[in-house]
Amino acid sequence: MKTLEQKAKHNEYMKAYNDRMRSDPEYVAKRRAIAIKYARSEKGKAASEREANSEKGRNRRRLYDRTIGAAARRTYRNKWVKTDTGKQYVNRKNAEQRAYIRQATPSWLTEDQLKVMDGFYQIARMLTKHNGELWTVDHKIPFKGEQICGLNVPWNMQLMPGKKNFSKHNKLEDKS
Repeated sequence: MKTLEQKAKHNEYMKAYNDRMRSDPEYVAKRRAIAIKYARSEKGKAASEREANSEKGRNRRRLYDRTIGAAARRTYRNKWVKTDTGKQYVNRKNAEQRAYIRQATPSWLTEDQLKVMDGFYQIARMLTKHNGELWTVDHKIPFKGEQICGLNVPWNMQLMPGKKNFSKHNKLEDKS
């Protein structure tokens, strides 16, 4: 039976050992290879399947996604966007969005109506700058709705906090 002093000494030794090992690239690569080999084995696949389908596993993933996972994905995406592939993807998506907006803007709009629409975007930028919270221009009837598609016209626009707008997706807001 170990005494408390012996346990504390052993824990201190193991912590120092693990820190040394984690800083050794060879050791990290070796452990990663072992983990990958295990994950690809039948035993590893079965364990992964059990974990994925258990309530405990779902809760662990939810917690990870809400904390570390979200930040890790943001960090990874921010790095990826700076690569050539990432830049091309972002440029393509932005071009698609601009084309979609251009297509949804009727040619019969007057100059005054176009200025009103620009005003929405300017106010959203000012609110974002003033409040420190992202404000966006929302289309009441979304461009890419499931049952109906709206137009890019002033009477279809409203200002909305970014979080609320992003959670709304391409759905009509319920007025009831």
